[in-house]
Amino acid sequence: SMAIDWTVASEKTIAYDVVYGEDFTPFLAPAHAQGLHTVDGRRMLVAQGAQSFEWWLGQPAPRNVMREAIA
Repeated sequence: SMAIDWTVASEKTIAYDVVYGEDFTPFLAPAHAQGLHTVDGRRMLVAQGAQSFEWWLGQPAPRNVMREAIA
């Protein structure tokens, strides 16, 4: 685990983790506890999946459906 002192972070700081599947990862939990905006890896997963979908199938990916499926 990374030792980050979130108490010195600006209130505009966004903590972004590529990991998804749990509410708050060990990286995001202390940032969230400090009141910072946190983002897990679900957005990145959808973006990567959508890009692959479009590349392989040659049509726009149903991003809203994909986001709902992993919400």
